[in-house]
Amino acid sequence: IGTEPLWGGSGAFSIRAMAATQLAEIPESLLQAHLASEPDLAGLMVRALKFQSLCHQERLMGLALRSPRARLAATILYLVEQMGEVCPIGQHRFLRLAQDELAAASILSRQRVNRELRLLRRGRILHVAPSLVCVVNRQALRAQALGAPAPAPQPMASCRFLHPTDPLDCGVTPVTKRPSPTSRREAS
Repeated sequence: IGTEPLWGGSGAFSIRAMAATQLAEIPESLLQAHLASEPDLAGLMVRALKFQSLCHQERLMGLALRSPRARLAATILYLVEQMGEVCPIGQHRFLRLAQDELAAASILSRQRVNRELRLLRRGRILHVAPSLVCVVNRQALRAQALGAPAPAPQPMASCRFLHPTDPLDCGVTPVTKRPSPTSRREAS
């Protein structure tokens, strides 16, 4: 999104939104005056920031103790639960994220994310396309997040949603349309 000074200081931070986000800018003097006049609001804000920080620290510590594949699998599961979309042709969920965004979220290099995604795709756990990751087998991905051995390679699956010209081969039973009563009458 951009780089802004942090609350009037000389430091700067960079923000990248992973979902639809709206930022509001409040002048520091107005915020301080409002917090001074509303001590309950100030306490609530401090508790919310503390809780958010603790959750983030706990997640990062948990990721640091895992193997790269488990770290990536746990990150994908977390992001799918938080902001995943339902596949329009199946019951799977997918993310619209580039590999560099996944790498930043899972604290890995983009090259390592690429290798691990390829391995998870070969195990028919994920479908991967540019800026899209579709979770085909959530249980197997959860097992990978818990440190299961690498999945055995299987014939590569394809996905008509990610690659419209491919056959539907992601474990989804295709929905077939029944002929309408008017089309049956026309055929006879």
